Amino acid sequence: HLRLRGARVEDRQLERLADLPRLRFLNLPHADFTDEGLAVLASCRKLELLRIGSPRVTDEGVAAIAAARHSVRLETYRFHSGSPGNQFLEALVRAQQRGVQTYVIADAWGSQELADSYWEPLRNAGGEFRWFNERNHRGFVFRDHRKLLVCDERVAFVGGFNLASEYAGDGVTHGWCDVGLQLEGPLASLLAES
Repeated sequence: HLRLRGARVEDRQLERLADLPRLRFLNLPHADFTDEGLAVLASCRKLELLRIGSPRVTDEGVAAIAAARHSVRLETYRFHSGSPGNQFLEALVRAQQRGVQTYVIADAWGSQELADSYWEPLRNAGGEFRWFNERNHRGFVFRDHRKLLVCDERVAFVGGFNLASEYAGDGVTHGWCDVGLQLEGPLASLLAES
């Protein structure tokens, strides 16, 4: 048995993590894949692999933003207008209008087709948007390939999801084939800090 912040973690909770491939892809600054680090994962109330491109990923991400009461943090490499980008922007604006602190970072190179003015509705509502490394030759090699959505530091989505139409599909005949992880629990707070 393990103890983490006073909580007892049973061995069977760790066993459910055995099927998750390559947990190190989470790229957390606090991650240690020792028993204690795995105990943080095991303490998640929800830990589910998601297939990127599925409408369910968009629906659940937008629903998490709609349910947020305190904060939403979104970080991505590719964000394009159209579907699903517009759905996320609309949900972010509505969240900010409800008083939820909303922060977005998009990679300037990966999202280069998106005009800066696209983010005006969010900025006008009081939300924050930043480009990661403006497009120039010096910043070309330093990109932000993280894809992360954290709502209220309790629900998080991490993995291969970019918010662009070319990711929609089954991953075989159309769209990218990639995976992500939806989780609820203490790990979401660590992701928000990262």
